Amino acid sequence: PLSYLQQHYAYGVNTRLMDTSKKTFRLTFVSYKKREIYLIRAKDHKKYTAYISINGKPAVLTKAFVKIDGGTFMLPHIAYVEISGKDIPGGKKVSEKFSP
Repeated sequence: PLSYLQQHYAYGVNTRLMDTSKKTFRLTFVSYKKREIYLIRAKDHKKYTAYISINGKPAVLTKAFVKIDGGTFMLPHIAYVEISGKDIPGGKKVSEKFSP
């Protein structure tokens, strides 16, 4: 489990229920609020899918990678973040690399 400091300042996630009937959630990381991830439950089954904007367009999130280059445990130096997914509606693989 994360400590209080880790949960509230470094690695925690804020969640908000956006739609009770559809069971849709919005997630943001406490240390980087600029990107929102939406968890949406599929109608035909009970699985959730994560959606995020990649290169300014909606996509299904399939992978996130964070490159840490030094720093400390509580304040790491993040060199870059790379997110990958499939664009909507085509399903073409997309990725974006950015420095937070």
